[in-house]
Amino acid sequence: MRMLKNCFVGQINNFIAHRCSFGNKETSYTALAEFDAFCARHYPYEQILTKELAIGNNVHQLAVKANALGFIDAPKLDTEMRE
Repeated sequence: MRMLKNCFVGQINNFIAHRCSFGNKETSYTALAEFDAFCARHYPYEQILTKELAIGNNVHQLAVKANALGFIDAPKLDTEMRE
């Protein structure tokens, strides 16, 4: 298992182990590793998954994607925001 850093480590590891018991690969959960890094960096002492934390993570993922592309894909962003 990968080394996670935030206070949700137990729940994330349990979720990954549960999914892997059904044959999923641990490497398919990179989004959880990114979520872990985001929480550790921005909310190091948070012990409850709040709406603010979840929205902050979503906005961060969108910003990372826009930075990597060099632009904001407005139609795709609109679709992702509605999901």
